Amino acid sequence: MSSRSGSAIPQRSASLRVASITNGSAATESVVTAAIGGDNLQDLKCGQLVGSTPWKQQVMQILGVVVAAFAMAPVLNLLNDAYHIGSKALPAPQKGRGTEQ
Repeated sequence: MSSRSGSAIPQRSASLRVASITNGSAATESVVTAAIGGDNLQDLKCGQLVGSTPWKQQVMQILGVVVAAFAMAPVLNLLNDAYHIGSKALPAPQKGRGTEQ
């Protein structure tokens, strides 16, 4: 360790951390892209089996995203009003992640 900067953590450690985060993000994006591509191919094949066209499937998938976005907002507000998301009655799954020591 170098004491020139007065820090207990060497400068290269910070750049390695940034590189690790960048590589992790790139890997995650690649995996998610592959998963979405596989999911779309599966949907297209199922649609072909039931006689649908790719255009109709894409329209319905977009409609499904829009409807779900508008439907989930009031549901989440109701859950928050009733149980307070993040409380013991309805714990938030991500709460506390990364804070274990």
